[in-house]
Amino acid sequence: MTGGSATHAGIGFQDKVAGLLSVHIVADAPVDFFGLPSNVTPTSIELETSAPVDDILVATSAAGFCFINVKKSVTLSTKPDSPLGSVIDQFVRLWIACQAGRSNRSWQRPLDAAKDRMVLVTGGDRSATFAAAFSKVLGRIADRGVIRPRDEVASTQTEVDAYDTVLELLRDAIRRHTGADGADDVIAPILRMTRVVVLDPDGRDKPNALALLRTAVVADPADAERAWLSLVSECQRLAEDRSGADRAALRNVLVSGGVHLLGVPEIASDVRRLNEFTVNTLSSLSHLAHLNVPAGNGIDRVEINRAVTEALVGHARQSSLLIIGELSFGETMTFWQDRVAEESRLCRPGGDYIVFLRSWERGLLKSAMSSPGAFVVRNGLVEPEFKTGWERYIGMKVEALLSELRRLVGGQ
Repeated sequence: MTGGSATHAGIGFQDKVAGLLSVHIVADAPVDFFGLPSNVTPTSIELETSAPVDDILVATSAAGFCFINVKKSVTLSTKPDSPLGSVIDQFVRLWIACQAGRSNRSWQRPLDAAKDRMVLVTGGDRSATFAAAFSKVLGRIADRGVIRPRDEVASTQTEVDAYDTVLELLRDAIRRHTGADGADDVIAPILRMTRVVVLDPDGRDKPNALALLRTAVVADPADAERAWLSLVSECQRLAEDRSGADRAALRNVLVSGGVHLLGVPEIASDVRRLNEFTVNTLSSLSHLAHLNVPAGNGIDRVEINRAVTEALVGHARQSSLLIIGELSFGETMTFWQDRVAEESRLCRPGGDYIVFLRSWERGLLKSAMSSPGAFVVRNGLVEPEFKTGWERYIGMKVEALLSELRRLVGGQ
């Protein structure tokens, strides 16, 4: 499918395929039909790209690229201008362009079957027979690394027909673009990284996407459908703009749409560590949150109500807070009052938090902070709420801030 914005009068099959891939990106989950190791996950997506296979480009955590051609329907045909012929032609042109490797484009380097893929995504019942047969052929070629003898990679007549048709199209395309005959040692590496899959984003594949959103992305399972629609709509916009987005940008889209998210998978352990630190800090300093004043019938517990306490409680219900600094006795009473402590304990796991750190412990951020302050985490960036010596950290991505905190507390 080509043509950029001209092909996007409304949300179509390609946008929904991109939406399925975007779900895996925000969930940091592998895409099974790529046929890559299970620890390799997609990290970003581009639509209507400059690559010869131009529909969708997905980058992975293994520094690989998956070039995706989307066709609503594909059947066997040896005609170069057929849907299948068009796909094979694009795969050959991509292979040639990458083998040349003369470009500042990140994807234009020799392709590697260990981490790169060329993928035909199609849909509908008419495509199923070809896709099922040729997928088995491709699996055997990937296992053996060779395309012959034919009877070892194509065992049924349907598989033989698919094998013969694709090889004829490959040889014709190679001859058309290079003038040389397509030798087996050229065709084999192309097919080793080729995959074919039938997807149904409106049918059987959508429940799987919604389940992944519920378990790995959204804090409230009821938001899964809204998150799905937001991602598909964003993919339509990216296609119209010939643009792309990484995991942070896609999560940003969801947050901007009012979808509350679970914690970013890559920093989940850091968030747990910070919350453990918060619990310990609150516990050890809880006795400073009030005064015990002798009274006629015993001891009265006295707390000083301050406006900042209400501000902290209010922010805790909306965003994450990071509070760091040297605290005077009065400030300690404010920050460790029962209401603030209770809010930090009640925050949803993986969602919003108040994080308390004592700067006098291991000198944590002592040089940078002169008085108490708070960070509000919005859309993956740290923003100031109470500016008091926080300029060094303003605009820092949460991941970078957590890395800095790990360094300052001795690598813990």
